Amino acid sequence: MFDAHSDQAIEVTVADDNAELRGMVGDFIEGQPDLELLGSCGDGVTLLDCLREEVPDVLILDVIMPGLDGISVLEWIIDNLADSRPAVLILSAFGQEDITRRAGDLGADYFLLKPFDFAILARRIRELGSAVPVEGSAGVSGVGGTGTRQDPFGEVTRLLRSVGVPPNVRGYRYLREAILRVIEDPDLMEAVTKELYPAVGSRFNTTAARVERAMRHAIESAHDRGSGDLLGTRFGYAVDSSRGKPTNSEFIALIADLVSTDLDAAN
Repeated sequence: MFDAHSDQAIEVTVADDNAELRGMVGDFIEGQPDLELLGSCGDGVTLLDCLREEVPDVLILDVIMPGLDGISVLEWIIDNLADSRPAVLILSAFGQEDITRRAGDLGADYFLLKPFDFAILARRIRELGSAVPVEGSAGVSGVGGTGTRQDPFGEVTRLLRSVGVPPNVRGYRYLREAILRVIEDPDLMEAVTKELYPAVGSRFNTTAARVERAMRHAIESAHDRGSGDLLGTRFGYAVDSSRGKPTNSEFIALIADLVSTDLDAAN
């Protein structure tokens, strides 16, 4: 499974222009035996210098910062850290849908509104840093979410990471978008090639063929990283035994079904 740091402290970098909050978060992290404060930055330009030197497991990133804002930092990460992307937890005092959606499109994994509970912050760091759901973390404060199980974006993000789909590959965003669309309209599974792929391609200004290939690559990356057993456990009979991994359609349908089941149970 995609879990490179299961036997060592999770390295965290904090970027926030509020010096008092940044200090409180840093002190909290340093007080946790399984977490390590790798860096603390008050603006986006300084943060890029830190990321060029050493990439953390988890980046806690404020949206509004001087020099370079959080969205610009996410764009830089995509262009420069494709092979060593940190998990990103966005902090913001505002919950505008357009900003949170843009952050999600750029690969942000979770979104927490200020003020926040430090216990929840620690739980999210551990979940992101280990890529394994943490016991007791039923509420997922996903990008654009409310911090409850009724947040499909957060649930899809959590499940993709839990089966080892790395967020640094392009297919990760395509899979997440496709799954969210299927949750809203299950009939799309009857028209994956004709409707779903083109819709996702339109969302990201690319072609349906590239969407399909990128999704395939993301699923195979998870399998190649050692997630085959977990995929088999999660998907059971739906996995093609001759290949040991699900097709794009199987993967999308089954993740969507898992999330939908959780949402129905929460209502």
